[in-house]
Amino acid sequence: MINISTIELENKLQQISEKQDNILQLLNGLQQEKPKPKIDETLLTVAEVCDLFKVSRQSISSWRRNNKLQAQKIGYLVRFKKSDIDAILNNGKGTL
Repeated sequence: MINISTIELENKLQQISEKQDNILQLLNGLQQEKPKPKIDETLLTVAEVCDLFKVSRQSISSWRRNNKLQAQKIGYLVRFKKSDIDAILNNGKGTL
């Protein structure tokens, strides 16, 4: 059997309580952090993408069929993520 004095027990409980308070403060700080800004996920129409690339609708359709340009289908509508288009136009990260 372990013998612990009342004073030692109170000290240990105080230490545990302080650690618990520190953990709660850290958790509250995490909850209050602002979320990172999202990449612009604006959706563009086929006509807008045609204007940006200066190409015809047929070119856009061909690029989609050949998986060179990713599109989002919303019912019968076809939309393109602005971030994907910007990557191709500005950074050359995408290829056509």
